[in-house]
Amino acid sequence: VELLGLSGRTLQLGKRENPSGVWRVGLKRVFDAMPEQLVTRVKTERRKARVASALREAADADAALAAAVASGAPAGDVAELRERVALLEALHKDDSDDGPLYD
Repeated sequence: VELLGLSGRTLQLGKRENPSGVWRVGLKRVFDAMPEQLVTRVKTERRKARVASALREAADADAALAAAVASGAPAGDVAELRERVALLEALHKDDSDDGPLYD
C-alpha cells in the first residue's frame, strides 16, 4: 500500500489490510517525541547554523546593495536589494523553531 503523506512524501506501508479502505494520515513534530534536554540541545545547534547562514546571506546582500548603489543601478533594483537586506536581518533575529515534521 502506498499513500501520499501530508508533507508530500510517499508512504509505503507494505502489505496491510484495511477492511474499510479508509487511511488516515497526519503529521507529528519530532520535538514532541524527544526529551526536553535533547530538544534544547538540538534547537541550539540548529539556531547556530541558521544564524550563521542568515548572517552570510545578509552580508552578501549588503555587499550587492553597496555595489548597486555605487554603480548607479536603477531605483527598483536598489529598493529590492534594500528590502532583501532588511528581510534577511529580520530572519536572523527570528528565534522560532518547531523542528522537523514526520508523516
